[in-house]
Amino acid sequence: MGYIDCHVHVWTDDLAAYPLAPGFTREQMAPPTYPAESILGAARPCGVDRVVLVQMSYYGTDNSYMLDTMRRFPGVFGGIAVIDAEAADVEAEMDRLNALGVRGFRMQPKEQAAGDWLSTSGFRRMFAHAAQTRQAMCCLINPDGLPALDAMCAAYPETPVVVDHL
Repeated sequence: MGYIDCHVHVWTDDLAAYPLAPGFTREQMAPPTYPAESILGAARPCGVDRVVLVQMSYYGTDNSYMLDTMRRFPGVFGGIAVIDAEAADVEAEMDRLNALGVRGFRMQPKEQAAGDWLSTSGFRRMFAHAAQTRQAMCCLINPDGLPALDAMCAAYPETPVVVDHL
C-alpha cells in the first residue's frame, strides 16, 4: 500500500459547469485550475496512491466538482464536503454524500466565535448523525475554539473529529 495525502483541493476554470460561490472571482483562483491530473502527476511518483479531497472554498456548499473528480477516479479520491448545517434535511444530505464517498464535513466559524457556531442546532444534528454514519467532523478552528470543540466532543463522544489547520 502506498501513501495517502490527507488534504488536497481541486478546482477548475470551467465556471459554466462549476460556478463560483458568491463572493469569489476568477481572479482569486491561483493557479486558474488545479485538476486531479495535476495532483496525481505529482503524487504518484512519490508513492501517493490515494488522496482525500477537501471541498474548495471557491464553490461554497456546491460539492459538484469534487464529487465529479471522485467519480472519475474510483478508489483514488475520498472527500470532505461542505454543507449547510442549518438545512432542514442535513442528515439526508450527509447520507447522500456518504454514499458518494464523502467521509467527513469541513466546518468553520467564518466571522463567529467557535462557541457560537459549534453549539447551533444544525451542528448538533450533524455531530449526532456523524456518530451513526462514522463521518468525521473536520473543524477548521483556532486554538480559542478548542474549549467549544471539547464540549461538542464530550456531548457526542462517538463522533469522529478532525482538527483542520489548528
